[in-house]
Amino acid sequence: MSRLLQRRLALVVALAALLAAGTVAAMAANSTGTHAGVAAHRHAHGGAAPDLAAAAGYLGVTQAQLMSELTSAGGRTLAQLAIASGRNEAGLIAAIVATRRARLNAALARLDGRVTAEVRRVHVAGDGGALRAYLGVTRAQLRRLRVPGTTLAKIADSLPGRSAAGLIAALVAAREARLDSAVSAGTLTKAEADARRAALLRRITRRVNRPLRGPHHAG
Repeated sequence: MSRLLQRRLALVVALAALLAAGTVAAMAANSTGTHAGVAAHRHAHGGAAPDLAAAAGYLGVTQAQLMSELTSAGGRTLAQLAIASGRNEAGLIAAIVATRRARLNAALARLDGRVTAEVRRVHVAGDGGALRAYLGVTRAQLRRLRVPGTTLAKIADSLPGRSAAGLIAALVAAREARLDSAVSAGTLTKAEADARRAALLRRITRRVNRPLRGPHHAG
């Protein structure tokens, strides 16, 4: 299993723990009955937080009404509002947990697709790798060639069997392969990739003929 897949799987596990811990923390904060707890909840999750939406739905009020009630009289808890409205704390907790569980399940449902896309993704060289591969030089050699004021086009033309046109074609091919990979992985739509592809030749040609600033910009 690649490090990237391991990190993604670990992220899902961490997400599950975070959602569970967040529910407990939210209930604990509400039990303090302080205005500061409500303000902290709004700061962390925003006025339209899923937790507040779930609570509002359970209590049969709008989110605006819920926030108004929570911040009245120096601050009230969600549990207090539940009891005052004829509901109960356990039901409120269950409603919020159900909302969080649904979000977690949605994330888990997308996991198979994302991991599958990653497993099937074609790994292609970035611009730096494609540049060095075409020129047939190492990173250190390229750094020495990139003197201020020269261009990648001039560097290519100075090397046996290489040319500016060939370098442009190699970089375009590398970028196109990355776009195709992004479409396969689902991170770009075909329309988005085609839009970027349309300007690819012009942008790379401009880059290859742009004067370099020095070796520290080596790819």
